[in-house]
Amino acid sequence: MMPNTKTGAPAGVGADTLIFASANINPGTILSEVIKITTKIDPADGEEMQAAMKVPMENGAVLDIQKDIVNQFTGPIFGSFTAAKPYAPENLNVMLALGHKSREACDRMIALIPPGMLNGTEMMGSMIYDLPPMLPVMGLAGGLTDRSLIPVGTKAAVENYIRSEGRNNAGLSDDPMFKKLLKEVPAQCCAIFYADNIKSYEAQLAISKTTSFTNQPPMFLPAGNMLQWQLAQGFVGKKLAHPEALRKYQQAGLSTITTEPNGLRLDGVGMLANN
Repeated sequence: MMPNTKTGAPAGVGADTLIFASANINPGTILSEVIKITTKIDPADGEEMQAAMKVPMENGAVLDIQKDIVNQFTGPIFGSFTAAKPYAPENLNVMLALGHKSREACDRMIALIPPGMLNGTEMMGSMIYDLPPMLPVMGLAGGLTDRSLIPVGTKAAVENYIRSEGRNNAGLSDDPMFKKLLKEVPAQCCAIFYADNIKSYEAQLAISKTTSFTNQPPMFLPAGNMLQWQLAQGFVGKKLAHPEALRKYQQAGLSTITTEPNGLRLDGVGMLANN
């Protein structure tokens, strides 16, 4: 039963968004509930779980995972997938972020990562961390602002979010289709999912005209190449002589979950491209 907040998207989510999702998840509350339920079922298991949260450090201090780390994250957790013209790999970006209440606590948590694992640079008072190339994609980064911890995203997405966070600049919230859909769902909700298949189809159509792909995903290349391949794989018009004809049948959809006194309410609405 997550708390409701104003239905919409943070300023850092751009107008070129294909997919956006957010949920008012509070990790500290969830962990407390888990410990409470576990203790109620078996007190010994509950005590063992709480004891496991205390981790001795080399300097003699004790790290309380629940208090010092988990409780510092307040939500929401949100993510986005954006695609801007001309839909080259560098124009495709993803990001996952989580709200926090203490920049200092996040700095302490990041300091626990072994030296050399992260290469951090400052940008407008926030931090960007180049993630090590341990995955089959390159160019991923993390970030830390006064409001959000970004565990992973393409570097351009992290940079764009830092430029926009907390500012009243145009973004997804000013997108005409998104604004139309917002009028059809509750003004407040605890979770939201938006998918613009109209923009996705336009991106897929453009990519199909300029790039050819094998059935195997690209490996050890920038993340944008993987995102481009994924869009191409899902293109329903790739076998048609005139795939442009399908655009008018695409739609954008918005779903919300709202916490109410007697349970959860689910709303969903979609609009066609020509509406």
